[in-house]
Amino acid sequence: MAWLYIPGAEVDDPVMQAEDNGYYLKLDENGEYAMWGCYYAHCENEIGGRDKLDKNTTIFGHSASNCDPDGVRFTKLYRYMDADFVKEHPYILLPLQDFPTPSQRITMSAVMTFALSLRPKQLP
Repeated sequence: MAWLYIPGAEVDDPVMQAEDNGYYLKLDENGEYAMWGCYYAHCENEIGGRDKLDKNTTIFGHSASNCDPDGVRFTKLYRYMDADFVKEHPYILLPLQDFPTPSQRITMSAVMTFALSLRPKQLP
């Protein structure tokens, strides 16, 4: 498990992982039904530690179709459509379970965000 923190976007939640990419589509991090599911890493990605983290890690999450940057889950990433927001909030933090202190967090630059619509049967 990891944690996803995106300053300024109000994203501060766990990132789950299962053997099947469809598992967390409608489950929250506690395994309870949730319309918006939770954030989860691709089932084939390695997120167990800094030296094991895949260079290209995919984190999935739902977003609302209305593109409201104050909406649920990844809908908040629509804030990155605003160039001023990107300048003020260029980093995404991914503290891994075995790296709990701030100095051990993985910091990534937000270089691209995009939205696409997938049906559960289309997930890899």
